[in-house]
Amino acid sequence: MSKNCLHNNPLRRDGTSQQQRTLNTLLPSYVAVDERSMKDLWAFVQRFAQEINFFDDKDQIDSHWEDFFAITVEEWKSFSLEDYLAQLKLNQVTRPHEALFFGFLYMFRVVQDDMNTITERHLDYYYKEVLRLREKPAEPDKVSVLFELAKHIDSHLLKAGTELKAGKDNTGVEVRYKLNEDTVINKAQVAELKALFVNMHDIWRGQAGLPRTDHRMYRSPIADSADGLGQEIETEEQDWRVFGRPDFVIDEGNASGTKIADRQQTQVGFAIASPILYLAEGERKIELTLSLNLRSTKTKVAQYIKDRVRILLSGEEEWLEAKIVDDVDAPLFYYQSLSKKNAAYIKKLYPKKGLEELLLKKVGEAGWKIRIVARLEADQPAVVAYDNEVLQEHIKTQWPVLKVLVEDGPDDASLYKTLKNAGVSHAELAVEVDSGTNDSPGIRNIIVQNDNGRLDPTKPMPIFGSQPHLGSKFYIGSTEVFQKKLDYLALKFQWVDLPQNSSGFSGHYKHYHVANTTDDRDNTGFKTKIEVLSKKKWVEIADDRPLFTDLEGKAIADGTPLPSAEAPSKIEEEGDSLKNLPRHVGIGDFEAYQASLPKGFMRLSLKGRDFGHSEFQNAYAYHAINMANDSDKGGEATDPNILRAVKTADAKAFAIAQGSDEWTLPNPPYVPTIEELSLYYRSSVSFKLDSKSTGEEGPDTVEQFFHLEPFGNYEVDRKKASTTLLPQMADEGSLYIGVDNLNPPQTLALLIQVAEGSANPEKAKQEVKWSYLSEETWQPFDAGMLLGDGTNGLLTSGIVKFDIPRGIALGNSRMPPDRYWLKASVGKDSDAVCDIVAIRAQAISASFADAGNDPKFLENALPKETIAKLVNADAAIKKLEQPYASSEGRPPEKEKAFYTRVSERLRHKNRAIAIWDYEHLILEKFPKVYKVKCINHTLFDGSLTNYSETRPGHVTLVIVANVQNKNAVDPLRPRASLDQLTEIASFIDTIKPPCAMIHIKNPLYEEIKVDFQVKFHHGIDVGYHISKLQGEIKHFLSPWASSCASDIVFGGKIHKSVILNFVEERSYVDYVTCFKMYHIVREDPDNNPGKDVDEAIALTSVSIIGSADGHTIREIAANASDQCQCEDNVIHSTKQLTVTDKC
Repeated sequence: MSKNCLHNNPLRRDGTSQQQRTLNTLLPSYVAVDERSMKDLWAFVQRFAQEINFFDDKDQIDSHWEDFFAITVEEWKSFSLEDYLAQLKLNQVTRPHEALFFGFLYMFRVVQDDMNTITERHLDYYYKEVLRLREKPAEPDKVSVLFELAKHIDSHLLKAGTELKAGKDNTGVEVRYKLNEDTVINKAQVAELKALFVNMHDIWRGQAGLPRTDHRMYRSPIADSADGLGQEIETEEQDWRVFGRPDFVIDEGNASGTKIADRQQTQVGFAIASPILYLAEGERKIELTLSLNLRSTKTKVAQYIKDRVRILLSGEEEWLEAKIVDDVDAPLFYYQSLSKKNAAYIKKLYPKKGLEELLLKKVGEAGWKIRIVARLEADQPAVVAYDNEVLQEHIKTQWPVLKVLVEDGPDDASLYKTLKNAGVSHAELAVEVDSGTNDSPGIRNIIVQNDNGRLDPTKPMPIFGSQPHLGSKFYIGSTEVFQKKLDYLALKFQWVDLPQNSSGFSGHYKHYHVANTTDDRDNTGFKTKIEVLSKKKWVEIADDRPLFTDLEGKAIADGTPLPSAEAPSKIEEEGDSLKNLPRHVGIGDFEAYQASLPKGFMRLSLKGRDFGHSEFQNAYAYHAINMANDSDKGGEATDPNILRAVKTADAKAFAIAQGSDEWTLPNPPYVPTIEELSLYYRSSVSFKLDSKSTGEEGPDTVEQFFHLEPFGNYEVDRKKASTTLLPQMADEGSLYIGVDNLNPPQTLALLIQVAEGSANPEKAKQEVKWSYLSEETWQPFDAGMLLGDGTNGLLTSGIVKFDIPRGIALGNSRMPPDRYWLKASVGKDSDAVCDIVAIRAQAISASFADAGNDPKFLENALPKETIAKLVNADAAIKKLEQPYASSEGRPPEKEKAFYTRVSERLRHKNRAIAIWDYEHLILEKFPKVYKVKCINHTLFDGSLTNYSETRPGHVTLVIVANVQNKNAVDPLRPRASLDQLTEIASFIDTIKPPCAMIHIKNPLYEEIKVDFQVKFHHGIDVGYHISKLQGEIKHFLSPWASSCASDIVFGGKIHKSVILNFVEERSYVDYVTCFKMYHIVREDPDNNPGKDVDEAIALTSVSIIGSADGHTIREIAANASDQCQCEDNVIHSTKQLTVTDKC
């Protein structure tokens, strides 16, 4: 507020308090017709007796009558009728004329008293007979009573008027209360309370020592506790923060004094459930690509920090977190601008440790795409179907789950804020078991078998049997792999006992025939056909593939050595034939290939050349016989039987071999045997996330998309017109009420006991929205279902009554599914509602029923636990309880209050026109208000930003609360509660002029803080007296904080010298140095709280000058030099300040 623009209202006044309302002139005792006392009458009689002659028995004048009244006035002043009568009773002797005169005086006093009621009788006649006005009757107090049904009763109707016992009053008359309305009691009880606070508007921005907390979320799993986690509440009233709004405390583990929230910061995110996520083993890679609609392009790159996102997958015993991949420098998000400047900034900003890749890039005008790539190492457990008994997050799916959690740090920019409104239309999910490295294990837990039966994959396996032939088959089965739609498939293995020679298989098989001949069995001659089982049919995906390959899948060239045992081979396929195969989810587990299986296997069939097992015996015999003949004879085998057998076995080879001179035994045929078989694959699936998406989606899509919230999750309907990436936390504060034993449809009455006055009175009243959880959706209670709200929006204690619909149900995963859930939420300024003491079910309101009770009974509240029984016992009621004292009671209006009210009524005529009208109308209607100040043509909205005392049509009413209110948040700065301000506003709105714009606010408290050094007298306890001096300074500056007799005065000024003199006059203070005074106005942006001033003058007409919360007092040590090290401690005279009007 610019001081140059401040024009103060010329009408300088203090307002009106409750004590100032009473007019003494209206009191019957103010003026008496006969005001003489007995002493006055005695003095009059003495003087009058001197004027009356006394006649003796001879009828002669003998003096006067004063001798009969010889008692002096002084003696009369000390005279006591009670003592006189006591003495008379003791002695039984008195002077008769004195006794007669005393009797007359006391009888005359009755006449005096009657005569002196003329003022009262005149007022009564005019007020009661002419105007027909009467004293206000007593207003019965109300009390909330809780009922518990007998075990065998499910519900029971209690009629209005049912009487409750409440003991007896001071006159011995029984006190009874009656129920206010018909209410059905049932078994429902409040079982659990949770709270969520979302800092929607960075409410702590700019406050010293507090971190940036924009859009941070704080969860309180046990809301009715000191820390939201179950810590016992130690306050006297046992109140707790209704929405779990955090306070910030100094972090004891941080030497810098940083403040941290005292509530648990939580996270949100999303999850995808899909059978493609079955990932049992190997080095697994998961890639998720989401099509987003990001409307804003102005977000700083610095808002995206790698540690903000966590990726977890469902495991057998716990959630598996994707491990960090080293040597990766891709940032979590790339934003639209990829200039060199930004690229350099990104590279500098992000560390080289993080998820492998997480990119956000612009894809045309339609929106953005985000791609998340994460890895699971081979030593991490399997990703399995979600098991709620283990993971206990109530995600409703039968598939494995991928969770993406957004974790905002405590003091940096909010990623959730940036992404919370991002729409997501399409998703692509891809998984891969990587075969890129030699030591990558792949999938080894597979089923393998050949035509002869199952094989053990942990041992060397003859894949086509011990005597393979063309068409022999090798089967490989895996539930994980073959239920998915495959984009790539590979087998990696090591051949066992491959022929080791310089020419490979051609050299191995060359001796199957006679010398100087060749065989067509070579490295590339052995082929295989690859097929995959789909819908109970074998579908060919590759044919004539080389059987013997290197690690890159390339055929080993003819005439070259075969690989050694340490060199693995690989067969891979990624053609369209493979990609076009449909997936078959949910095929279940199996132990071996059966013709009834629809899917789950691939097979290799031997093609090209066999391995010579059918030729080996005859070829071996042929060579053996020839080797047996004497080589010197040069002869050949001549036995006709042998020749016939050999020729029959291979006539062509035999004919070619005629004349050969080389006879070497052939090598045994190779039995194709492998070990360390691993399976590798890549699979992907695309699916839509809203009905408007133009992305691809297969007909067999079963994927589910979930929003993850602080207390649960829910599946997003993918048929909706739009879907957001993250759950929408639209409310700043939410209170969740879990109810047990509800049997809807039923009524439910909740007693909500609040800490009166704990709401922030500087905030506007907020709407409290009530809703119930049904089918994973928070459905609002409409007007007909919310039967009553006695709390005035959680501003006062009362009963909230609901008509619970049939739609509410158990089993919602958005909250713990074993309870019914209600929610109370506030969109903003959640501190504008009161803290809560307790929420209890089965409550009924009852009112005092006057049965000739003591009129003073209602002067005090009915103590808690007074009501414990029904007047007429009811077998359906097990017990009843009155947990809190009564409220709202008001005794009959007293005569003094009646005269004041009627006098004011005759003046203001129940219309708020003048300043006097506003103030007295409010004080009469709201007896708990201490003082009201009405300021004409003034606009005050609670701060000095728009403050003006020259705004015609505006009226500001400043309310000072009763400082003795035990719930006052700050006795130094007493403020009316928000509930009270709201009630005052509603009342004034009915009686104000239609053109008047009313502002009802608490005062503007301007603080005075002093800073000085003090020397105490010798022997003084320094610690105790510094604390005592603090308290005395506070009392001096704000006397109302400790004394109800002290008035609270608007405006004014105070000099530094006055406070200094007060301190120096303390008996325990020796001297004071370096005395400074600060004038602090928190609502004034131009105020300099660190400036030493000599005089503090209230800035505005709504200001009250008082003490700061604390003062800086430093002791001067005993050995310190007398020379003060600060500026001269001189109190200057107040300077005449001239303010130039620049407006």
